[in-house]
Amino acid sequence: MEWESVNRFITWPFYLFQDLEVVFLCRLLCIVKTRLDIVNNLLEKIYHKHDIRKCKLFTISKVSFISNPVINRKVEIKELAAMYNLIGETCSLMNKVFNFSMFMALVCAFSNVVVTVWTTLYYSRKLRESVTGSLVISATWTFSGICTISSMSIACEVLRNTRKKTKILLNEIIMDYSLTREVRAQAKSFMELTDAWPLEFIVYDMVSVDVTLILKFISICTTYLVVSIQMMKHLF
Repeated sequence: MEWESVNRFITWPFYLFQDLEVVFLCRLLCIVKTRLDIVNNLLEKIYHKHDIRKCKLFTISKVSFISNPVINRKVEIKELAAMYNLIGETCSLMNKVFNFSMFMALVCAFSNVVVTVWTTLYYSRKLRESVTGSLVISATWTFSGICTISSMSIACEVLRNTRKKTKILLNEIIMDYSLTREVRAQAKSFMELTDAWPLEFIVYDMVSVDVTLILKFISICTTYLVVSIQMMKHLF
């Protein structure tokens, strides 16, 4: 019991710091998503305002992209593309900075699943109060790891969906032949920029962080559970 208490005291700050890093990542993703929403709103003004459909420029009443609002300023599509380029560079830097944090979150979550599965199978015929307490603690750590991965994946998926909306708006502008050729040309250049910056988060160029990551993680854990049960039958 003393060793378990010492072990918990050592590991708890590590998991707490790891969770805080993921929370900080999700917060940054929300900020980036808000900036991209501003770009999408401005693109919608190009497409939906009929009084300026044939004009190269359009006027906005207030834009707050970073900090200071811009009042009654004319904005071109190429300026929105420059904003998107900054967003893409920001996401690339975030991916590099948080690569290790995302990798450790995956490793720790899977390790907790392994420990919980084996502990549950091994003590399935020896349920005592002390064993039950250990199982509850292991299950709690496992649930915490799954929640961390889910939060990270959902935040990245929301950003990707916002980027998809940007591509849809750009495609509508490109296909609208009532707009000027220069506006459509700028929209085509912007579309190529969205392909250059997909705003995806990949852990060390191996695992893509999105909603499918949750399904893949559950699938791997289920497969491991089935294999472990088969091994336990042969061992015992």
